Amino acid sequence: AALLLDNETEAREYVSCGLDDIIANHVRSVGISDIETVNMPAVYGYSVPSGSSQYAALRGYTEYACGILPRFSKEGSLILSGRTGERFELNSKNAYQIKFRDRRYGVISKVVVKNVLGSRSTVENSEFIKRGGQCERIVLVPKKTGADAMRYTGKYQIEKSKRGSVALEISLPVLFAAFPADIISVNDEKLGICGEFITAKSRCWADGDSFGTVLTLYGLEAK
Repeated sequence: AALLLDNETEAREYVSCGLDDIIANHVRSVGISDIETVNMPAVYGYSVPSGSSQYAALRGYTEYACGILPRFSKEGSLILSGRTGERFELNSKNAYQIKFRDRRYGVISKVVVKNVLGSRSTVENSEFIKRGGQCERIVLVPKKTGADAMRYTGKYQIEKSKRGSVALEISLPVLFAAFPADIISVNDEKLGICGEFITAKSRCWADGDSFGTVLTLYGLEAK
């Protein structure tokens, strides 16, 4: 099913589109029918560039409308509801190797959203600003974009820039330790890492001497 969404789509310009439009044009059109959804708001002025995959068209809409990344369950269902997977806990009792990354490059501190009529909306990433971060962006939107949509556009840009800035790579001596969208609660007293992380990538490996799973986790509530 995931490979079906890798098909290229035609370029499209939507004056206004809802989830039903996106599913009809970019999901069901390639033969995917097992879909789990929630209500999502309409998006105005949404465009799909030439050369995009069906998945890119779908992800662009769901990210902007609700901040949801599409994914497939182990059973092959397309999950558009934001539902997470299983929950696990890692602490000093578990055997694992861990790498921690706290990346500031690319994280946005402030977004100014403007239209051609002179209206503007400013959204700040207060947490990043307190840490000394400074990276500002100016986004131009169509003149008919309302105040709420402008504010949400700024918030979306900031949240998107934060994704993956706090990350862990954990190696566990277990096969299939977790799957994408599983939530991992980490409490590592030695490194001072405490918080909840979502599994972004899971890779199993095995050779003649050992085996395990390498998990890439993105921070949800990491400290």
